[in-house]
Amino acid sequence: MRRVLLFTLMLVACGGSSAPPASSVCSSDGGFCADGGLICCEGSCTDISSDPSNCGGCGYSCSSGATCFGGTCG
Repeated sequence: MRRVLLFTLMLVACGGSSAPPASSVCSSDGGFCADGGLICCEGSCTDISSDPSNCGGCGYSCSSGATCFGGTCG
């Protein structure tokens, strides 16, 4: 519960969205993207620290309703 509250507060403070950035196209899964710190997953640059479809690594999905924070589903 504490993690969810912290994540929500951080999200509101940043004014951001939980959607992963996908501003670059890439070609090799697990490779780094030019967009600092993003990882290539399924041809799109992905933030594996917050993407619930690629949480902690490409293809590691969080269960329905769970969020991804710091690469861990919660």
